[in-house]
Amino acid sequence: MKGEVLDFGSGYGDITFAISKTHPVLGVDVDPERVTFAGKEYAAIQFAVCRPTGLDFPDASFDVITSVVVIGFVSEPENHLREAHRLLRSGGHLLLVFQCPSVVRNLFRRWTGRGTAEPAMWTPSAEEPRRLWMFSPKEVRNLLRRTGFLPVAEDFFYEPPGTLETGRTCSSAGRN
Repeated sequence: MKGEVLDFGSGYGDITFAISKTHPVLGVDVDPERVTFAGKEYAAIQFAVCRPTGLDFPDASFDVITSVVVIGFVSEPENHLREAHRLLRSGGHLLLVFQCPSVVRNLFRRWTGRGTAEPAMWTPSAEEPRRLWMFSPKEVRNLLRRTGFLPVAEDFFYEPPGTLETGRTCSSAGRN
């Protein structure tokens, strides 16, 4: 995939930096502290603070949008994907990476002869303002379709114990 990339939820900028090696990229995040850090750490790359409700770019501004381990933290996942769809040019692609521990958990459950377990939303204590939504791959495929995307590829990887200890899912979707 060639073209301009938006790293939608760039955090501290590490992935944005990696993308910058091969593509023109802009990183946006709702957390001003992360954007400030990324801007200092990777001064040659443009980073900006964005609103949680939308981005100030015209329709069809980007060829590729990445959203890496973001969808589980946004308060309105469907709105996040609708905004990505709005910003993609015709024929553009979304690379969505999300945590999905149920993939690994269910693999072990099948090996032991137990049925699959349904994914569940994890909500931290009342003092913690964020919620982490855990989606199954099927739920994400349905969410992508509802927001105008056509899933074109899917892959899974596992981070071994001692790292994050979760399965992750990568989905690539094209703009309908």
